[in-house]
Amino acid sequence: MSSVLHPDGAPRRRKSPWRIVWDSGLVFGLALLLGSGFVASALLPGAPDSMAVFTQPIGGRGSWAASGAIVLPISLMVVWYGGRHAVRQWRLVRHGVRVIGRVARTEPFVTAAPNPPKPGALFKIRPEYGVHVHYRFRDETGREHEGRSKPKVLWPRPAPGDPIAVVYDPRRPGNSVPEADLVV
Repeated sequence: MSSVLHPDGAPRRRKSPWRIVWDSGLVFGLALLLGSGFVASALLPGAPDSMAVFTQPIGGRGSWAASGAIVLPISLMVVWYGGRHAVRQWRLVRHGVRVIGRVARTEPFVTAAPNPPKPGALFKIRPEYGVHVHYRFRDETGREHEGRSKPKVLWPRPAPGDPIAVVYDPRRPGNSVPEADLVV
């Protein structure tokens, strides 16, 4: 693992494979897939008698096995998306080339709508405002590419023209992220 200097001067490490898999949601997707597959297998012919408890109705509605059968395709999509994201991030950590790009623009990203304050409330919860940073960089052949960061809470917000460290995949220069997304 190579170390990276953070803007405050402290060395930081690039993400490990485990951290990449965890952050991508792949662990959650695999757990969901295994759990829903196990419970849904009670509906299969020849299932052991001990699994019959999963086929009993829950409160007059469906059964755990039916719920598992519904969640199974959803968990497959989570695993597919998380796996693609993990492989992309891992390629950038292993083979990524670091260049200095320029901020093209920033775009606000609000994670929740503001709630009106309740009368007599001690605290007012404000939504978290994130920022997508759009950036441009040149690859080793001189061609210009554009990318976008994940939404982050950044203050002060970077201005257009500010330098930003970018890591891109030399085989697929469109696959790029700000270097700060790859360090812990």
